[in-house]
Amino acid sequence: MRLHRLLPVILVLGACRGDRSATLLSPPPETARDGDVLASDADVLLLLRTPSAPRGARGGETVDIDAAVLNKQGKAHPHKNAKHFEWRSLDTLVATVDSTGLITAQDTGSVKVIVDEKKDADTIYVRVILVPVKTVRVTGRDSISVRDTVTFTAVTLDSVGAPLVNRIVAWSSSDGTVATSLGTGVFVGVREGSVQAQASSEGVTGRAPLRVW
Repeated sequence: MRLHRLLPVILVLGACRGDRSATLLSPPPETARDGDVLASDADVLLLLRTPSAPRGARGGETVDIDAAVLNKQGKAHPHKNAKHFEWRSLDTLVATVDSTGLITAQDTGSVKVIVDEKKDADTIYVRVILVPVKTVRVTGRDSISVRDTVTFTAVTLDSVGAPLVNRIVAWSSSDGTVATSLGTGVFVGVREGSVQAQASSEGVTGRAPLRVW
């Protein structure tokens, strides 16, 4: 498996495993939306509830989905709980789900997660994506002489400061007449002055000062 981190979502960031995030998507128009109630042959309704993780919050490795059987008045059946439901992922390489509705992201892609209760069923659409880069941290020696070289390093981080590995980083100098970037984190002093060593990943740029003397 690639060294990434995952995170389940319902148009919501839910949780992370490695470096990926899962999103619970609205299904196509011809099907019920997440949380909609589906009719049942037994005069009850099966309801899939939204994840327990707060909207937009990171929650560890999983997103917890709840379900309930409702009567005609819209009240939960007192004797129908998680142990009466059967949860299934249609692609366990993308996301798995346990017997309680706990969804764990495994790899990037899309998958349907189905919950059954006798003749009733409902579906959640899960999309697993890479956790986005929030910050790029650049470190390195802050001064060099003309024609000398220095190597900077860049670490990509998510919204809570956890490192994200295997992300593409592009290097540049804020002033190529003072120091030139060789494209791999290496900078060469050209003339005396001050410059910023810059590293960008997924539209996010980090900087570190460099003085050439």
